Amino acid sequence: MLKSSLISSVILALLVGSAPASPVQRVQGDQRLAQIHKLVDRGEFDTAEKQIWDIVTQEPENAPALSVLGTIRMRQKRLPEAEALFKRTLAINGNLPEAHRSLGEIYSLTDRPAEAKAAYARAHELKPRDPKISLELAEAYQKSGDFQLSVETINSIPPASRPSAYLPILASDYFGLKQPEKVAALAPLVRQHAASDATLLTHFARVLANNGYVDDAAELLKNATPRMRETVDYLLVMARIQEQQGNPGSAQQTLSQALKVYPDSYEVLLQSARLASQAKNHKMEVKFLRDALAVKPDDIEALRHLVLARIRANDAILAISDARRLYELQPDQPDSVYLLGAALINHSDWHDARPPQR
Repeated sequence: MLKSSLISSVILALLVGSAPASPVQRVQGDQRLAQIHKLVDRGEFDTAEKQIWDIVTQEPENAPALSVLGTIRMRQKRLPEAEALFKRTLAINGNLPEAHRSLGEIYSLTDRPAEAKAAYARAHELKPRDPKISLELAEAYQKSGDFQLSVETINSIPPASRPSAYLPILASDYFGLKQPEKVAALAPLVRQHAASDATLLTHFARVLANNGYVDDAAELLKNATPRMRETVDYLLVMARIQEQQGNPGSAQQTLSQALKVYPDSYEVLLQSARLASQAKNHKMEVKFLRDALAVKPDDIEALRHLVLARIRANDAILAISDARRLYELQPDQPDSVYLLGAALINHSDWHDARPPQR
């Protein structure tokens, strides 16, 4: 009831409008928002949200306040609401770099790389000297295959200001540019920064393993501290190395160890499903993929794999159901049409396997 009343107040304020704030009021408002930011950083979301609603109820066009509310929604993993709030923020004031950056993060988390790159590029345009925004743009370029642009963006960050997370991104760029000799020069920097960045070793090792430098990745991980060896990142990379070294059984054991500690890790579940598929244990493959979808509902990658796993497990009815859901989510993607047709044919529904009518 309280939330309904607050929303009604916001709508009323939008209709009536509000008087412009004086300079003193603006300073006070900025100070209050800074205090609310601290609450968000401490994870005190309920208190922060109550205070933000107080502001938004009186000032529904307060773009910075709406942006803070979007940040709260992001931290609460309510991404559709967060996205709507950041878009509303930018409709009021399109020159807020943090709102563009946050949209870029949402697009990255929801597998929309082109939109993420555009959002980060706009944030970078508005705040070109921000190392965090520059690094996120570089990563967006790297993920979309624009390796040279990624390198140039990283090089635009003054060396003293570069977050250590640039090293795995730069290594991926060099591999993408067919310049693996440049990766070796980064390894000493990785070891130098590893003490202050617990994820750096594992992220860099993953890049090495994914590009065929498995022994180098294994050697690098010898530098991992006991605490690092307990992290999900370490266990994922170690399983990948074990698999590539021809030990899929050891890799599955490592992933099983990871699932005991991190049962809701999407990446662990997806990698476990892939190994189960290679072992032709399709019932376990289906289980892992269903668990992955419980963590990330309607995830396209997991849903694609689940359709194929159900076909391999001779679970025709559920394969069709999952394929139809995939088609609903991505009707214009050829993979969606193909998998729906394959599921129907597997169930001997030849007539229904023709291309769906749009």
